[in-house]
Amino acid sequence: MVLLVLLKSVPSFTDSVPNEGSSKMPNVPIAKYPLEEKMLLVGEPLRNGVTTTFRNLFPVGKGAGETWERIRMIIRVTTATAAMTTFDEAGMYKWIKRVLLKTSDGETIVDIPGTALYHFNRWNEQANPTHDNVTAANGVFMGVLDIPFAYYFLRKPEDGYLDSGAYSDLTLQITTGAVPGGAIIHDMGTFAATTTQTATIDISVIRTKAGMFDNQAVKPLFVPYLINLPSITPTNTNANFRGGFPIESSPDLGLFGFIIKTGILSVTAGVNGAFNFHNGTISTETDSINGVTFGDNVIPNLVDNKQLDSFRLERHRDFREIYPFTAPAAGFVPSVSLIGTYHHCFVRDGSIYSAYPTGNKSQIRLWWNAGTAGEQADCILYGFRTKRRLY
Repeated sequence: MVLLVLLKSVPSFTDSVPNEGSSKMPNVPIAKYPLEEKMLLVGEPLRNGVTTTFRNLFPVGKGAGETWERIRMIIRVTTATAAMTTFDEAGMYKWIKRVLLKTSDGETIVDIPGTALYHFNRWNEQANPTHDNVTAANGVFMGVLDIPFAYYFLRKPEDGYLDSGAYSDLTLQITTGAVPGGAIIHDMGTFAATTTQTATIDISVIRTKAGMFDNQAVKPLFVPYLINLPSITPTNTNANFRGGFPIESSPDLGLFGFIIKTGILSVTAGVNGAFNFHNGTISTETDSINGVTFGDNVIPNLVDNKQLDSFRLERHRDFREIYPFTAPAAGFVPSVSLIGTYHHCFVRDGSIYSAYPTGNKSQIRLWWNAGTAGEQADCILYGFRTKRRLY
């Protein structure tokens, strides 16, 4: 009899528990549901130099009752009758000049080049995105590119899961480089004129059946924000360049960090460089800036004159850098190199409440003290827009 009483007192897997921080203590199921992957599209063609738009593709809408961990894109490039003089091991990511994801509410979740998304996923996942190295003139080369909603540097990555029932539609746009309608993807290397290349994309969602509840306390805290800022090509190459990147101020916008990419502009095919949207504009990666500062009218020097060597240390820690400071020679250009990459994270403790709040601020800028002639600098911001008040 005693044993039966003890067993009865143990909560079952689907019992409800009080919701933390709520005076009404609503019922919230304990049960977690496994992640599943649902294929939405297989083998859809991607063409050179165009923007491909996907609407009415994603299973969203009131009553959808699911939360999404990520959208996965798998790109395949088939190359035939080719001869190559140089090749870029992950050039297909450079070929993706822009990935744009917007909601029916007008929220921009992602607006970023393929190489920038590649590097952000290296930080978020602590692993290199899977891709086939371009090591031969002919073959089929695959690369995975994820749009993450879960940020794994946070204590609770699921706070950013996408609520599929909150929107009537999602719009995904993918812009590719090279000549419109052309047969050669120049971002992958230097090819003979007889080369023919074709590309396709698969799209899936990785989601859980753990739906959203009416009680606000169990809905996602935020919508992810992953944005590329306009490129800077400063004409003033002297010390104390103070132009920098202007940053939006909004009461619902918080920043987890930033990644700057720098390079010297050139027209050398097959060389990976700064994040950019410009077809045919390629740059050579360089550690060309120093003394990076981030501040506003309240705290002018939140990041104060941060030196290159500090950023170098964080490349090893944050991105698991393979090629520390110099790239291999002999025509092999590793897109996984992090030369010219400057990363700073505001939330090393994993708490969303440590993020930088942009609201009620002015003159939010990111700049540096010294640079190199002919450089280009690009920057991505990663953060969130709040679904409810956090501060």
